[in-house]
Amino acid sequence: MDKDNHGCYECFEDYLKKFEGSIRKALYQTSLNEREDLKQELHIKIFEKIRNTNFREEAPSFWSIIDKMH
Repeated sequence: MDKDNHGCYECFEDYLKKFEGSIRKALYQTSLNEREDLKQELHIKIFEKIRNTNFREEAPSFWSIIDKMH
């Protein structure tokens, strides 16, 4: 992963901490046998999102989002 284009590995841990509460809630709704697998899958999904996000790109405006919906 290129730090300049797609986020950074260092950010991954920060994002995990940010979503820790949500992850914990999801895990409590899952059987004990499945919790570790779900936790790993959620971490993978967060990592993939960070990797595929271009943080240098400007946030879209409200109207550009509306235009993409049509």
